[in-house]
Amino acid sequence: MQEANFYKINEIDNMQFLIIPKTLFTSENYRDLLDGAKLLYAVLLERMQLSKKNGWADENGNVYIIYPREEIANFMKISIKTVVRYMKALKEYGLILEKRQGLSRPNIIYVLKPYSRDEEFFTSRVDSDVHSRMDNMTKTEWTNLPPNHTNMNHTEINKKNNTNTLVDKFHAITGRRNWKLFVILLKKYSYDYILEKLNYMEMFAKSHLIRNFEGFLASALRDNYMTVAQKIEKTSRKVLLETYQKLEYYRSVKPASKEVALAWITLIKNQLTGGMEVCPC
Repeated sequence: MQEANFYKINEIDNMQFLIIPKTLFTSENYRDLLDGAKLLYAVLLERMQLSKKNGWADENGNVYIIYPREEIANFMKISIKTVVRYMKALKEYGLILEKRQGLSRPNIIYVLKPYSRDEEFFTSRVDSDVHSRMDNMTKTEWTNLPPNHTNMNHTEINKKNNTNTLVDKFHAITGRRNWKLFVILLKKYSYDYILEKLNYMEMFAKSHLIRNFEGFLASALRDNYMTVAQKIEKTSRKVLLETYQKLEYYRSVKPASKEVALAWITLIKNQLTGGMEVCPC
């Protein structure tokens, strides 16, 4: 039987570890981040030891790493396609930024610090079009970016506040926060329209079981319930009108029971319309 391979006290300080920030597991901001992407983040952090040794930092002192995807895939024993997926996830969560060097040279990767506060977390979420713009920046433009790499105008601030409100509302209904969902939805629908459907979902959830809140919300946004209600009302009025006309016809063919028929017609009419006047013409 193989002898157990114990750690010795003098070996502890010399061990090499991959360090994953605890925030990636304790903060709601990173709840939906892929576990594989979190492990990759630790791998990229460890790579900064090489950056320190080689002095890889820009003019502002921001440390960057150079780590081709092929090498990452070989180190982690995963496919390049999976590496690309994990890198994309880290970009979406504001944990890395990349700058292309061109001429088949590997990208420069900036590993960014995770955030625990919602406000900071939101401003770190940089859309893909911004990444594309950064890829085409000159070296001077890149290094002159503000520390958080964001230039937020009033429109972006309002968008941030709207997203915060919607995420908080969704969290109150479902117990979950889904930043990515509302960033996407706000590109297609107005803030007021999304909030209206969230209020509807909240009311519906009080008396019905919703298994997929994201799917329910998406369906509610696609369907114009006002138009559906108008169609139902139009159809109902047509049925009421036809019924009323038939009752009037039967009254006319049975004059001997006019009083009885008229009383019955009035009763049925009131039951169908709730006392609302419906023109038989």
